[in-house]
Amino acid sequence: MIELVAVVTIMVILVAITVPQLLNVIYTSRIRGAAADLSSLIQQARILAEKQNTTLPVYTGSVETNATGAFIGTSGSTWASGEPDVPYGGGVTNGVVANVPTALSPGFTAEAAGTTLYFSGRGLPVKSSGGTYVPSNGVIFYLTDSHSDWAAVSVTGSGRSKAWLWTGSWH
Repeated sequence: MIELVAVVTIMVILVAITVPQLLNVIYTSRIRGAAADLSSLIQQARILAEKQNTTLPVYTGSVETNATGAFIGTSGSTWASGEPDVPYGGGVTNGVVANVPTALSPGFTAEAAGTTLYFSGRGLPVKSSGGTYVPSNGVIFYLTDSHSDWAAVSVTGSGRSKAWLWTGSWH
């Protein structure tokens, strides 16, 4: 009986040690997946803009079933059925620039927070200025979750995108 109690005690200790680490892996994979999905949507917008030879925007906000996500706004700044989108899921939301960890910086000066990312018919990032489109320095989208994990998807002025992950250290 004493041996059984010892084995059960050891198992409880091991579970208590591994469960928090397992949860951290799950949270990190959720935000990493959302950033990868957003990066893919951005590339899809770039390709569609070139293919259709038109200017297409990428918006963040509510998408299908009122989930938080991003979409290619072919019919306006509010998601409409049939527009390409990515719902983030898993408690991931759009991050507020004022709360972004200072270490999460892509290394270039992006447009001001809230600037909508557009891709021109040539597949280059542009911004709206007085009703016309002018070249953009690039845009950064921030994602976060309730566990203080952060991700960023940066799009440079040449249209290259990259996903960045911050969970208290670089990943």
